[in-house]
Amino acid sequence: MAFFEELEVTIHEELDRGNHGHTSLIVSSGGKSSPSGSDTYNATYGNSTSDEDQQMVDDRKQRRMLSNRESARRSRLRKQQHLDELRSHVAQLRAQNSQMLSSFSLTSKHYAQVAEENRILRSEAINMSHQLQSLHDAMVLSRHHPIELAHNEEISQSLGG
Repeated sequence: MAFFEELEVTIHEELDRGNHGHTSLIVSSGGKSSPSGSDTYNATYGNSTSDEDQQMVDDRKQRRMLSNRESARRSRLRKQQHLDELRSHVAQLRAQNSQMLSSFSLTSKHYAQVAEENRILRSEAINMSHQLQSLHDAMVLSRHHPIELAHNEEISQSLGG
């Protein structure tokens, strides 16, 4: 059995070097690898039909299948973690959006109140400007026609105004 273990190790070393399917070993009957020998064995990967070689291939396939399963499991876990992170981020963004909408609504109401106050103040400013212009005109008129102004004041007082 040591012969096959040495052969398996040698084959795996050749496979690890990248010589997939192209390994040709000549092994002496003593179990040592040698370029020539009386009892030779051609161990070409993938082309042997012995039970031991088939078992090696099956073992390798089994290890590869287990490795692939583990890799797929890790990939699923990474994917699930990524989805969980995305869901958490979506929840944060929705909360932030809700907060911003509330703030916007409050700011819009405040803006509407300030705009209405400004409209009222502008209207009052226009009215006061007209009153000021009237008073200015009355002062100018009283300087030029003091008798008429006094007469108009008497009429206004007699009417109760």
